[in-house]
Parts: sequence; C-alpha cells; structure tokens
Amino acid sequence: MAFLDELSNKFAEMVKRVGEKSDELIGLGKLNYEIYREEDAVKKLYGQIGEVVYRAYSQENSSINAIFNICKEIDNRKAKIEDLKRQVEDIKEKKKAGETVNEASTDDSEGAGRPREEIDQNQREDRDQPVRPEKQSQNYREEGQSQ
Repeated sequence: MAFLDELSNKFAEMVKRVGEKSDELIGLGKLNYEIYREEDAVKKLYGQIGEVVYRAYSQENSSINAIFNICKEIDNRKAKIEDLKRQVEDIKEKKKAGETVNEASTDDSEGAGRPREEIDQNQREDRDQPVRPEKQSQNYREEGQSQ
C-alpha cells in the first residue's frame, strides 16, 4: 500500500509542476502577444506619420519644404527604378532573341549607338549627389527659422 501512496504523491507532485509550467507558458504567451500588439500599434503609427507627411506634400504645403524635397527625391528614384526595370526586361528580351547583352546595352534612348562606357560616364557626371540625412534635417531647421 505504501507503494501506491508514494506513487500517488509523486503523480500529484508531477501534475502540480505541469500546472505551474503551463501557467508560466500561458503567462509568456500573453506577454508575447502583448508585445506583438504593441509593435503592431507602433507600425501603424509610423504609417499614420507617413500618411500625414505625404498628404502635406501632395497639397504642396510650402512650410514643409524639406519634406517636399525628400518626397520629390523618392518620386524621382521610383521613376528611375521603373526605368531600370524596363531596361532589364529589354535586355532579357533581346538576350532571348539572340542578341548579346553588349549590343542591347547601347540601344537605350539616351545613348543609342554610343558605347556603354560613354553613357555611364555621362550619367555619373549628370547625377545629383544625394543629401545626407543630417544635412536634410539641418536644412529643414534653417528653413523653419527663416519663416
């Protein structure tokens, strides 16, 4: 009988430990879920900030000239990305048609018939240098003080 009592006590102790571990896991799960909810809320706030900034940009609000310039730069870069994607697709199509990549690369609108090196050099000379973030914030502060 002592054996069954000892077995019963060990089983009860094991069930108690499993219950405690389950409570710990449930608590951790609740905390992880709360962390997820807070991170999601922060992401939504970032989105709201972006919407407000873009709305001000699209209404051409001149008091936020620095934001306008950054948004214009984004637009320019997106247009350039689309142009580059078209060029990549053109090269892929020409490659499928049997032309070499070098032949296809001189056939763009800016430099048809010119060597690729010459086109690249001209593009490097014409390219605007990007503004560093600290320079942008400095320009924004200066513009805000002048108004």
